[in-house]
Amino acid sequence: MCKGLFVALVAVLALGAVSSAAMGATWSVNGSTTFGTEALSSAPARLISLSADGTEITCATMKLQGGEIVEGGTGSATAAVLGECKEEAKSAKCKLSSPTITTGAVTIDAVSATEVEIAPKPPATELATYKIENVLGKECVIDNTYTITGDALVTVANASTEATEHLATFNKNSNIKVNTNATTLEGASVFKLASGKDWSIQ
Repeated sequence: MCKGLFVALVAVLALGAVSSAAMGATWSVNGSTTFGTEALSSAPARLISLSADGTEITCATMKLQGGEIVEGGTGSATAAVLGECKEEAKSAKCKLSSPTITTGAVTIDAVSATEVEIAPKPPATELATYKIENVLGKECVIDNTYTITGDALVTVANASTEATEHLATFNKNSNIKVNTNATTLEGASVFKLASGKDWSIQ
């Protein structure tokens, strides 16, 4: 359907119900795993794309709203906003109804020493929806409303090294579906703390 996307997800676009402490992963800020709560920031995304079921969506930006990490390995965001999105597979006849795709609230959990999981915040089961419609005067064969479900895995580069910024790349093994169809999610974004402190996953 659509090829690579995310926000983002949100960017995301960008972690669940399973305790990360049980998985042995936790956040560290300025070398300490005891820090309370730190607000998250995100830099402009590297092109995010979501493809499935004959559609391909690309988004050029991803921003987190209300993102934070909490000592112990958990975190959340009120939304991941994917911007400058467009339909690529059949762009001559089809377009997105809006260039912005916004997720609902998500959890952001460190599930291993190198991976973060982004998932709908319970009890929600959907990440986001978007609509594809006809280009004026053209007949689009994929015009429909699409629902993104599942959870995204993000691989964090040099995760165990304290640094101000870390590149987070969407993992192709993410369990993301669009209208129940298997989906390919690609893209990356640089994440940092709003305070500018160094952080890592331990």
